[in-house]
Amino acid sequence: MESIASDEAETPRASSTKNQSLLSTCWNQTAPLFGRNLLGSTFLVLVLQGASFFGFTALIMWLPEMFNRLSARPVGTATLCDVMSSPVFEVNLLDEVLEAAGELIPIESSIYNAT
Repeated sequence: MESIASDEAETPRASSTKNQSLLSTCWNQTAPLFGRNLLGSTFLVLVLQGASFFGFTALIMWLPEMFNRLSARPVGTATLCDVMSSPVFEVNLLDEVLEAAGELIPIESSIYNAT
């Protein structure tokens, strides 16, 4: 039983060597990407990945707004261009929630008025 426990126990020196070998392995695999013969391809891939990331992020931010505007109109009454170019009539949701809450809970019974 002791031999199993001692085999599984890791000394700080072994852990340090393991981390150094991991860092060394990462460096040995990454460094060639920035060498003279792969630098152009690496830069191209980085630019393409960055552009796709920012493009998809912008699309993800825009789609909910587009769907909200489309759902506010009757089906088939306007094109996407018409809907997106029309002015936005924002409804203050917080005011609606507070008004509905005021109807359910009278202001006089509020704990804020008791203090």
